[in-house]
Amino acid sequence: MRTSGSRDVYLVSDELLKLAFRDVADFRDRRLTDLSPDQIDRVIVRRQGGEIELSRDATGWQIVRPLHALADGQRVDDFLKQLLGQRIVEFVAEDPGDLSIYGIGEGTDEITFFAEGSGHPQTLRLGTDKSGTLFGQFTARDSVYRLPPETLQLLQIKPEVLRDRRLLPLNLDIVDMIRIRTPAKEFLLRRQGDEWVVKDGAIERPASAAAVRMLADAVSTAKVSAYDTVADGKLAAFGLERPQCTVSFVAVLSENTPETRAGEQLIASLTIGKSENGRRFIQIGETPEVLSVPEALMNAIPLDPAAWISPR
Repeated sequence: MRTSGSRDVYLVSDELLKLAFRDVADFRDRRLTDLSPDQIDRVIVRRQGGEIELSRDATGWQIVRPLHALADGQRVDDFLKQLLGQRIVEFVAEDPGDLSIYGIGEGTDEITFFAEGSGHPQTLRLGTDKSGTLFGQFTARDSVYRLPPETLQLLQIKPEVLRDRRLLPLNLDIVDMIRIRTPAKEFLLRRQGDEWVVKDGAIERPASAAAVRMLADAVSTAKVSAYDTVADGKLAAFGLERPQCTVSFVAVLSENTPETRAGEQLIASLTIGKSENGRRFIQIGETPEVLSVPEALMNAIPLDPAAWISPR
């Protein structure tokens, strides 16, 4: 070896030669992408069994298809980490050419994601050749790669795995009134400054703020163990045709805004049906599902107005 500007010649290890003249693929970044989960705001998974679409807004992740439901942010984050963290085993082709030789087809067995603030989607298409080798074509780099076999598992994700199983994540700060209705009567819990009052007919008394907070915490943390589709005539089977009670959470706007008019605005409502084997059946609003939650939830929803009165 000789350095520039010198006539001296040195005898050195072959390792330097090997490092300098490695195959160009050894220098390439083997990450699928350098995006992180917090940069993604929409994901579409297309596979033989149908599509799953996820979308993120200011309130968090939502499942858009095949059903409308809240998504568990941590589970979506874990899924995105697996997707974005895929490692390329081998660089196969820079020009994708005829993708069918890799078993890759457009519109199926692919995952599309949108980076926040970008209108251009990035799609990872997957396929296997006759030997069973897994290949992927990534549109952001317009290349074909050989990928680890476990990458296929990303296509098998199910909506049930991604769902937020909390009954009703509720921000009590935006609730001004809670209406509780039973077959026998109706009463209100209403915010009054920093306090709450319970209004039973014409009678109004101070309400326990701790009891109101317990209700909000209970509905926000109760875990759903099962989801049933509401079919024609099936409401009666869950005791929802003539429910034990309904609980409505309401915001009261004092003036009009560009989006909404002044007055009462329903945030969410729970229709509570019968109990069975320690579980309680509940429907949220007009959603076409019945949710099964622990019977203990009812401990936070006294149906007697007197139970809400502040002990002070």
